[in-house]
Amino acid sequence: MIKIGKSEQVRYECLSKHYLETKIYLLEQVCGQITDSQIQKLQVRTGMQRMDTTQIASNIVSASRLQLLIESLIRLERILSKADKERQQID
Repeated sequence: MIKIGKSEQVRYECLSKHYLETKIYLLEQVCGQITDSQIQKLQVRTGMQRMDTTQIASNIVSASRLQLLIESLIRLERILSKADKERQQID
């Protein structure tokens, strides 16, 4: 179980109370604002989605956790640089 301090508990209670009163989830809004800000600063083009991302999203519904883990590891291995792979063999 995760232990939280008094200040985290107070923040959670304040966020929960605000949501119950207004039906506005502040944490979600802040995360959205941060994401939008990063998209602008990094000049990320959001109009196009990579095909492999679309394919993964469509397969997630029918895949088991083990299948998802295996697919993720395969894709990770593909993107590792030669130096990363050599460092992994040394460790």
